[in-house]
Amino acid sequence: MTDPDYSTSSTNVPQPAAEVVPVTANPDDGSTRTAVVVSPTQVRRPWRSTARTFLQALIPTVLALGVIVPEVVKIILDETGDAMPPRLRLILLGISAGVAGVAAALARIMAIPAVEVLLRRFKLTQFLAAAPKQ
Repeated sequence: MTDPDYSTSSTNVPQPAAEVVPVTANPDDGSTRTAVVVSPTQVRRPWRSTARTFLQALIPTVLALGVIVPEVVKIILDETGDAMPPRLRLILLGISAGVAGVAAALARIMAIPAVEVLLRRFKLTQFLAAAPKQ
């Protein structure tokens, strides 16, 4: 069975949820069969996957860098007698947005059909594929 043709851009051509692929005749009894190839949702709707990843990365980083870390720094500085820099929380929130943006970009790259095919091709990267090798 050959890999599906993913040469067209998923933003211009809507991709079906499943493709019907003819399979060659069985040499033992001469019967033919049909296989259904299902595209993973990350490939069919890459921008939705990207937005979900952005939010999944943004929420914990904002909580960690925007709420928890400044409070810990404030407690430490209160104990030592120093003052927390006024822009520290803003800087940490900016870093958390950057981390979420990088995560979203990586999710978008992973949702490219050619990348999905590449991930499925090699044993070392198959666990990163959106769906198991077919």
